[in-house]
Amino acid sequence: MDQITSDQLNALSLQFLAMGNALLDFRANNPGIDPTEDNALEQTINELLDKAGQLATMSAIASGQEAASAVASLSQVKDQITQTIQHLAGVQKAIDIAAAALKVVVAVISMKPGDIVNSAGGLATTCGIHL
Repeated sequence: MDQITSDQLNALSLQFLAMGNALLDFRANNPGIDPTEDNALEQTINELLDKAGQLATMSAIASGQEAASAVASLSQVKDQITQTIQHLAGVQKAIDIAAAALKVVVAVISMKPGDIVNSAGGLATTCGIHL
């Protein structure tokens, strides 16, 4: 695989939309969140959902094999990431995951293979998953 395909890009956008929705559920199920943390979480989730929507509207992009492999790796661990979100104990961890996911989406949109690889690894690390 030497480029990210339209199908992969669409699948990735759906994964990040699902992560954003899982984070929204986390937020909704934790009504006692400190207002400052709640604001940070809301802003980060909204930006993640917006950027995931941008991914959904992009057509095929040509990146390197490393970037395509990183995207494929994230596809393989999407269930682990969702489970991590569903079992979060703290708001800061939710903010960290949303921010790490946002970095991946922004990297894919920018079509910079090195940034895609680095941000995918960062998201996995934030979720305690090894790619």
